[in-house]
Amino acid sequence: MELHNTGSEAADLRGKTLVLPAVTIGNVGQLAADLLINTLLLPCAGSVQEPSLLPCVGLGAYDRDAAGTLSTEMQLYADPAQSWAIVQQRSPPAAGRQEAFAASLTDFVAEAGVCQVLLLASADAALRGDEQLASPAVRFSATSEAAAAAARELRFVELEDPAGEQPSAQSMLPPWPLWRALKACGVPVLLLMWHASEGDNTADALVLATAAAQALEKLQGAAIAAGPGGPGGGGADGGAAGGWAWVAPRSWGAALYGSKRVLY
Repeated sequence: MELHNTGSEAADLRGKTLVLPAVTIGNVGQLAADLLINTLLLPCAGSVQEPSLLPCVGLGAYDRDAAGTLSTEMQLYADPAQSWAIVQQRSPPAAGRQEAFAASLTDFVAEAGVCQVLLLASADAALRGDEQLASPAVRFSATSEAAAAAARELRFVELEDPAGEQPSAQSMLPPWPLWRALKACGVPVLLLMWHASEGDNTADALVLATAAAQALEKLQGAAIAAGPGGPGGGGADGGAAGGWAWVAPRSWGAALYGSKRVLY
C-alpha cells in the first residue's frame, strides 16, 4: 500500500485518530465518511494505491473539489491542524484478497504512526437477534478499555457476539479481517456498527456519521472543528441528527442510487 500525496508536503498521521469505513452491506460506513468529509471540509491529502482493491475512478465527489478533480478507489482526507483523518474506500478488495488487504492496510496504519482507529461498518439487519431487535442502537466493539469506556458514556451498546472472535462465514467478511489484523498489531480500535439492509441508506448514514463525530470528540476530549454544516451550522442537504446538520456531498444528488425516475 502506497500513499501518493496531492501536495508538496507529505501527510503526517503520527499520533492521529484514523477513521476507516468498511465496505459492508448498504455501504453505510462509506456514506457516513462522505458526510464527515464534506461537512467538515476536509481536503484530500493523497491517493492510496493498493493492489488488492478493484480499480475505481470518477469525478470529484465533494463540494469543495475543483473542476477536473478525480476520486479514486481509496483516498486520504486530512487537515494538518486536526488530530484525526479519514481514509475513504470506494471499492472492495478483489475476490480472495480480503485478508491480504487487511494486512496491507494494518501495515500502513502502523508505519504511519496512527494512535487509534475508528472503524465504521454496517451489519445485515436480517441477522439481528432478539436483543438487537428490541434495542435499535449503534453497536460497538473496542480493543482498548479507554475506547470501550468512551463508547459506553455515549450510550452505545456493546456488540453482543462479535463475529470477528469466532471462525465463521461472517467472520471472513468486512469489517472483521481488518478488525482482527489491527487488534493483532496492537493498534487500538473502536468499531461502530449499525444494522442496515440494501436500499436507500442515507438515513442510516446520518446515524452512523453522528455516532462517529460523537466518538471522535469523546476520544480526543475536544470538539472537532466543523464547517458551515457542523453543530449549529446551516447545512440542509443531508439532514440533522443528534445536533449535527450534515451536508450531503453533491455526488449524492448526481449519482447515488442512479438517475431520477422521470419517465415512470
